[in-house]
Amino acid sequence: MRRLACLIFICIGSVVLAGGVGILWENDVFLSKDNNYTDGVCLYYDKGGSVWGWRSRMYTPEDIENPNNQPLDRPWAGVTTVYHEWDRVIDKKCVRTGWEVGVLGAESGVSWQQKTVHRLIKSRTPMGWSNQVPNEISAQFYQTFYRPMMRFDVPGMCMVDLETFYGYCGGTTFDYIFVGFNSRMGWNLPPCHGGVGIEPKAALPKPYGYLFAECQGRYVLHNATLGHSFFRSHSDNKWDRDLIPVVGQVTYGARVGYKNFSILCAEEYRTDEFDGQPEPFKCVILGLEFGVMF
Repeated sequence: MRRLACLIFICIGSVVLAGGVGILWENDVFLSKDNNYTDGVCLYYDKGGSVWGWRSRMYTPEDIENPNNQPLDRPWAGVTTVYHEWDRVIDKKCVRTGWEVGVLGAESGVSWQQKTVHRLIKSRTPMGWSNQVPNEISAQFYQTFYRPMMRFDVPGMCMVDLETFYGYCGGTTFDYIFVGFNSRMGWNLPPCHGGVGIEPKAALPKPYGYLFAECQGRYVLHNATLGHSFFRSHSDNKWDRDLIPVVGQVTYGARVGYKNFSILCAEEYRTDEFDGQPEPFKCVILGLEFGVMF
């Protein structure tokens, strides 16, 4: 009940402040899966390019009806955080900076989220949350540097752009560096970095729509959702998995919108993140943004 009250408070507060409100929902159920990164929800409030939000991530093994620890699969893990992101331009590069802080483990509340949703949709009951990674602080700082490479307009037809990006994420839960590129093709392209990224509320006077594709490579140093915590002894290593340091990721989809309203649909694929992973990461991303900016 307290978690539900917090969510309602966030939504009402966003409307009262007359900002842009958005939601991103990532889930593998649309691909008939229920494992790996199985669900993620992001609720956010955008006021003039400064974004504040709440984020939840859920990770499970393939067999969610097995109540025992499954050392040959991904450990159960949940992360819930609040975060802040903002953009600025430095030497013709857009820099997106952000931080988030919250909790990894049972206090994240993701077990309650999954059990409640599965009960409502009459899906399989997740039985192994008692074996999730232990509670600890989750705190991250991250930056992404975007550099435009190409943009051209075919009059009466479409627009195409291409940009490269690189950056890092460091903290108690995730530590990695990354590099990649993304491209969009469509009509009346808005000033957005990355197809899944939160759009600046530019209130474009014309409807817009585009297809996008993004490729990214990561070098992973640490991932506490796969064990190897900074806060506990490794004498009990039932949560620890052997990381695969080099990870590739591809995201593609479409976005349409008008002024301060937009709808996003995308798919994301990621190569194996630990030795013995039964199958690669896959999920569908749905997004909705709306609001009036003053």
